[in-house]
Amino acid sequence: MQAVMTASGISTFDAVIPNEIGGMNAFEALLAAHRFNKPTLDTDLVARAYPKVWQTVRCLHDIPITPAAVADGTGHQEVIHTALQPPHVGH
Repeated sequence: MQAVMTASGISTFDAVIPNEIGGMNAFEALLAAHRFNKPTLDTDLVARAYPKVWQTVRCLHDIPITPAAVADGTGHQEVIHTALQPPHVGH
């Protein structure tokens, strides 16, 4: 969360919105929200099982998914600034 905030140039946010509310994704969102003392919105932006990022509701509405970050829990983090494009689907 902190890496994305730094990369985005923001100092605060209103709520944590998980991509999906099932499995470990829900717990990660709840833990992040708790750590920053923010609410978690009960959403499911995926609307299906095991999608690719470009298949989520955010991408259907052209809401950017980057910057994004991954961290290993020991202080190592990587910020992703450019979203991958969905594969071309030909006829």
